[in-house]
Amino acid sequence: MSDSSLTAFYDLEVSPVSFDFAVFLVLAENFRKRLDCKTLRIVIVPGANSGFRNENSGYDIDNKKWRLQNILIPI
Repeated sequence: MSDSSLTAFYDLEVSPVSFDFAVFLVLAENFRKRLDCKTLRIVIVPGANSGFRNENSGYDIDNKKWRLQNILIPI
């Protein structure tokens, strides 16, 4: 078994603040296992638009912050 760690970056400049994050985590965990890494670190990278991507999602910045704290972080 390897003592290495895999770091996966979820970039809010291009990725949504949604349950898509769960799919990202599953894929990252599968890749960690394939590489035989001991641990997985997740880094959420803020986007340029108040920490999020520029999009017309119907969510304002306050809602995106709520989604980050109440969907992404708990997952």
